[in-house]
This record gives sequence, structure tokens and C-alpha cells, in this order.
Amino acid sequence: MARGRTEEPRRARKTAARQSARPARVRSLPRYEASAERTPLPPEAARLASTELPLVGAWITEGWQENRVAGVVIARREPGGRVLAGWFLVDLRGFGLREAWGYLAATEAELTQRLKRGAYVAADYAEARRLLLAAEQWAQQWEFALPQEWDVLRNLIEPPRPGEVLPLELFGDEDGRPLLSGELADLARHLGAEGNGAPEKAG
Repeated sequence: MARGRTEEPRRARKTAARQSARPARVRSLPRYEASAERTPLPPEAARLASTELPLVGAWITEGWQENRVAGVVIARREPGGRVLAGWFLVDLRGFGLREAWGYLAATEAELTQRLKRGAYVAADYAEARRLLLAAEQWAQQWEFALPQEWDVLRNLIEPPRPGEVLPLELFGDEDGRPLLSGELADLARHLGAEGNGAPEKAG
């Protein structure tokens, strides 16, 4: 028993030492479970992405303001009846628009089943759009790399209107700076090889 009491504080000291060695501005990102397979959209579906398609709806994960991480879905109906959905991960603490991928559902019911697998609730489209545009602007402001599929999926929402003020105050820490988080490979993917003047990175 004495040996156990000796090893326990020793492990605690080692844990504390590891934690104190981490950059102060790096925080762990809550695990985000995607509700759609991250497979590339068929080329014909990607070409159809447009605000001219009828809106099916918008959804945001519950508790996103408290968690500082939001899953956002924007869905529109294609002429053949299929539903084209853009799935987005918004990191309000750090990178802004962190992930984007598309999903083509055969029916609205299929999309609804996938939404049920995550903590998604119906959202006001205008609010979801503004959040995505603010996430894009935040990433550009800090020169973070945007997700590759954003080039196509951003066509599911209208671009910023002249003079439109986006809710950038939702992003960053109390000083208005990003708190970077994630695995090293993920950090490198968003930051790029040269860095960008953002807070110190995990090393």
C-alpha cells in the first residue's frame, strides 16, 4: 500500500508537468461526430450547388454557443428531388470555418435520419448563413486555410451583402484572438507551413 501511495503523487506530478509544458493558448476541441460520410460530391451535384435551388432547411447542433463548436447543415432540393446538403464544422474558439463536406441524399427523409444521429435542431436559415459567413471571414482574417469543399458548398448560401455586419464577436477568446486546438496534423493543415501570426501553435 505504501508503494501505491508513493506512485500516485509521482504520476500526478508527471501529469502536471506535461500539462504545464503545453502552450497556454492551445485547447482541446470537443470530439465532433459527423453524421454524413465525408465522400466527395458527384461532379454533377457539385455543379448544381446554388441558392437558386429550393431551400429544404437549416440545422445547428444544440448547445453550440456554450460549447463554442457548431455543426451547421444547409440543405437544398435538386430538380430531380434529391437533397444536396452542406455539412460544416464551425470552431468559434479557433479556426472559424474548420470543416466542410457535402452529402447527397436520395430523399428528405434520408437526410432527416442522418440529422437525428447528431444533436441537430432546426435553425433559422438567416442565422445559420450569417454564422457560416462570419466563420469564413474570421478564417480569412487570421489567414487560416479554408476547407477545400467550401469553394463549392458556399454556393448554397448567399454571399455577404454590401455593408452587412457579421457576428465576428462570437469568435476567439476574451482578447479577440484564436485559441488553436486539435491534433498536430490538423493544426498544420489549417495553419500552413509558414504560419500566419496567430497564437502559438502546439509543438
